[in-house]
Formats: sequence, structure tokens, C-alpha cells
Amino acid sequence: MSIPWVEFAQISISFALLAVTAVYTYFTHKNNQQLKKNREADFRPVLTPSVTNHDGVNHFFQIENTGKGSAHNIRGEWWIDSIGEKKKWHMSTLVDGERQAFGLPFGEKNIVSAIGEIKNRIDEEDTLYVKFWYQDGLGNKFSPETEPMAEYEIDLVQVLDSWADSEGFGTQDSAVLEERQNVR
Repeated sequence: MSIPWVEFAQISISFALLAVTAVYTYFTHKNNQQLKKNREADFRPVLTPSVTNHDGVNHFFQIENTGKGSAHNIRGEWWIDSIGEKKKWHMSTLVDGERQAFGLPFGEKNIVSAIGEIKNRIDEEDTLYVKFWYQDGLGNKFSPETEPMAEYEIDLVQVLDSWADSEGFGTQDSAVLEERQNVR
């Protein structure tokens, strides 16, 4: 009679071990997924555009990798609707913390401009539109279609006004630029 109880105990223990193994496998899988997400976040590049000021006069369009990993196979476009001409850019790698500066999209020469010159060329409603396509070191691809941080709009008038207010430059900066060019 004791044999059926032994078999029942063995079967019960086997089912209990099977249930514990299933629960352990489930939580291990969830933990591995979270570790993968954390690893991707640790190496994720974030390309951030801005309009930056050099020498208090010249203004550039700038792209900076503010993420924690390198961006690879980068393509970018930026434009101002009222001007209509898209500027395109390609670079193989932009490491974290690295910046690239470009002229604002005004004409073929892409000349860096002073605040007054820029304001003469744009409307009050003008926006600088920026889109990026790139991938990280793990091969994950980022684009405006899949990533909200790959598409930006920069209010040029607001940015330029903030520079003029903080640096004391405004409509007179064209004269300062001309004076500097005459000195050189």
C-alpha cells in the first residue's frame, strides 16, 4: 500500500519542480529582455540639432550626438519652407559628444550669416525643419518614420531673438561682421 503513496509523492514533486522551472524560465526571459533594452539604451545615439553662435556674430546650424553611443551611416536634411532648398548631409560616424556645424540653408554657397542678415531672409513664421536617418552600433535603425527624436522643428526667429537678447547683438551685427571682414 505504501507504494502508491510514494508514486503519488514522486509525481507531485515532479509537477512542482516543473512549475518552478516554468516560472524561473519566464522570469529569466523577462530579465534578459530588460537587460537587452538597457544595453541598447546604453549605446543609443541621439542626434540633436541646434542653431549656435560663434564669435557673437556668425550663426551655424549644428548637429550634436547627445546620446551615449556612436551614430553610424547618418543622413540628414534641413530646410526652411520659405526658402525651399533642402540641404543634405551624410557622414559615416558621429561619436557621442561630437558636433558638426554647417551654414544655415541660404542659397548655394551656404554662407554663415549674422542675425540681421538671417532675419532679412526669413519670415516671422519660418521654421528650420530637420530630419535624420541613422543607426546605432547594434544595427538598430532610427528614422523620422520610427523615431520621434529623428525629426525636429526649430523656430529660427525665437532662437535668433534669444541670441540677440543674451549677447547684445541685433540689427547692428551686420555692421560688426562687415567691420571684421574689412580688418582681415
